[in-house]
Amino acid sequence: MLSILTKISAFLIILAVGWAQPALCIDKSDNYLWPLPVSRELTSGFCQWRSGHYHSGIDIRTFGKTGYKAVAISDGYVERIATSWYGYGKVLYLKLDDGNVAVYAHLLKFTPELDKYVQEQQIALKRYKTDLYPPPGKFKFSAGESLAFTGQSGVGAPHLHFEIRNSEQEPLSPLAFYPELQDNHAPVVRSISLRPLNPVLGRVGKSFSVKTVSLTSESGRYVTKDTIPVYGPVGVEIDCYDRRNATKRKYSISRIEMLAGEPPEMIFVTDYDTISFDRWSDVNIELNYGKALDGDKFTHNLYLLTGADPPVSNTLSKDRGILSCRDIEGITKLTFNIYDQSGNVSRAELYVDVRPHPPVSAIFAEDTCNTGIGTNDWSYEVAIPDSGFQRFDNMMSGVEASEFVKYINGDASRISRFRHLAGKMLLISALSEDSIRFDYLIRLSETGFPVFQPDVSIDQSVLRGPQPESGGCAVKIDLAKLESSWKQKSRIARSTSSGLPVIFDESDSSISISPSWVSAVQSIKLDTGTPFVAPGKSAITVIFPGGNLDIDANTLFSETAMYVDTMTIKSSDYGELSVCEIGP
Repeated sequence: MLSILTKISAFLIILAVGWAQPALCIDKSDNYLWPLPVSRELTSGFCQWRSGHYHSGIDIRTFGKTGYKAVAISDGYVERIATSWYGYGKVLYLKLDDGNVAVYAHLLKFTPELDKYVQEQQIALKRYKTDLYPPPGKFKFSAGESLAFTGQSGVGAPHLHFEIRNSEQEPLSPLAFYPELQDNHAPVVRSISLRPLNPVLGRVGKSFSVKTVSLTSESGRYVTKDTIPVYGPVGVEIDCYDRRNATKRKYSISRIEMLAGEPPEMIFVTDYDTISFDRWSDVNIELNYGKALDGDKFTHNLYLLTGADPPVSNTLSKDRGILSCRDIEGITKLTFNIYDQSGNVSRAELYVDVRPHPPVSAIFAEDTCNTGIGTNDWSYEVAIPDSGFQRFDNMMSGVEASEFVKYINGDASRISRFRHLAGKMLLISALSEDSIRFDYLIRLSETGFPVFQPDVSIDQSVLRGPQPESGGCAVKIDLAKLESSWKQKSRIARSTSSGLPVIFDESDSSISISPSWVSAVQSIKLDTGTPFVAPGKSAITVIFPGGNLDIDANTLFSETAMYVDTMTIKSSDYGELSVCEIGP
């Protein structure tokens, strides 16, 4: 299930327009009237990111003012009416004759007849906050009749929040019912990112960090000339938004397709024509949470973690959208089609070279395409530091520990089982039948969602013992200071988990790391995953997720290399890599 992308021979991204929009899954046999005659300008679109949920409708601009008439979009009656200090504020639900429901929110007031009804109920209930269901047919409205006035009740600046729901109370894309709204702008694709989805195996070039590829325009095409080697598993993220006539605002798109190969085969599709309130709060599965917190609310994850169902319509997801060396190998073209509600489309193409990963196994290496050391049977132990960070206490082992490893390896179906550990520091040990051992210091995200930030380094302030530039090998970590430094990280950083390979000394419960992981002027950050030692005849081979590196005891040190006893490292095709203390 893991995918590997290496040496991309022709990394090319192109955008074009003019393709036909696929049919939406919405019955729109009759067009509706527009709900706000004074304005057709949108300030926010359907299914856009909100903190903790999708935007379930559209926001229509009222120019910073209140008191504009909102009209019935079709014949119907008031099914529900509510008042509150927060949320939707004053809101009206109009049950249409065709079975759909139109929702008008953040209102200033209703019609005099409705206002009188609401005030009578508030007096009877002795409270302002109400949620009322008048008898069906008591308050009828014909298409075009005024039924309320726009306001800013609840939250936000003055505007009209408008929704169309089906008979099951599922929000539908309102713009699907208004094809007459003029829009001849194709969606904009700002960048495509490649995200390693495994803290040990995933890599982009020499780094475990996310690589974002910016696009430039050349002769009407958006292209990049970069060639980027990538090792999997890797997920693709696309930063795109829609534009509309006569405004510079950004809006959500309507559909994204990802295809692979020639002829292209569909491997991931997401439609934004409807959303269920049952999955309304799962927005961070599909829209990138870390980037949203950083102000970019239009980056879509074109992959699913194990056990995570898509919160929006996903008609096809082959291998969860994660590029896999089991299904794709060699140079492959990835094609992306991005549609808006009006049928405009942009296209992107990305050539990748998918290759199997070098054999390696550890906590995060269950799905490797290789054989060899990755086929060992592994057992796991999970420990948690005591309140004083002086020692680790065993927390789970056996089946429970194995289940936890599946969770941190990206199985979102186990979130509820381990959510109580969100934000906790844990030590995970992996033990093979061949007596190979790995130790990882993990800090889970505060959201509990198993997405790792692979680019891990720590500051010298959390260390005790010899400093990297002193020539010492093992550097011990002050766990209390490390925990404090983690808590001081930004909200964005705390939204993802961190995994750090360490050397655990059970005799005194201390944690050591290679100086290469330390962010210091004189040190080099180890950016190749967890190494382990395999004895050889004439040299010791240090096996990394990125390849095998030979340690030659007779080779002179380079000025930038970290020492392993009296030996240095030859990195061959994998760039300059360095390590101090390695192995179990």
